[in-house]
Amino acid sequence: MANPGKEFEKDYKNSVPPEIWEYRLRDGTATFYGGMEQNNGVRFQQTNICDFILFWEGALALQELKSHKGKSLPHGQFKHIEELCEAAEHKGIYAGVVINMRDVEQTYYLPADKVLHHILFSGRKSIPLDYMQEHGYRVLAEKKRVRWRYDIKDLMKEIRSWAKS
Repeated sequence: MANPGKEFEKDYKNSVPPEIWEYRLRDGTATFYGGMEQNNGVRFQQTNICDFILFWEGALALQELKSHKGKSLPHGQFKHIEELCEAAEHKGIYAGVVINMRDVEQTYYLPADKVLHHILFSGRKSIPLDYMQEHGYRVLAEKKRVRWRYDIKDLMKEIRSWAKS
């Protein structure tokens, strides 16, 4: 069976319309060989602040994508949330997490500051679905047989409207 998280990322990327610039940051394991001994490599995992960078009509969106089975997403899944919050302090940059809750077939966008607030002040160890519903934005999506199509343009419009409020 395919990795559901990678399938979500693929569907999300394929949903970006041509008028929105999109870049998928690469992740993966690399090996560095130092010295003469080729069998003595050091492996490391590259990490990025987010998975996707989107740009549309003056709004730069840094988006971390998460796909999860269950009704809440563990706080441990948010490795770079403080960095995303710092980036969002700059005018025109919007940072957040797009969370695909597979069990209920719903996807939500939560601004990074809402995620960090929950981590710091909720007293819980995970973000429940009802918090996503109350504090996030539901990403419009349509299931096409087995693949999903997300309305990324609608999400970007919503993100841009936050700059005016």
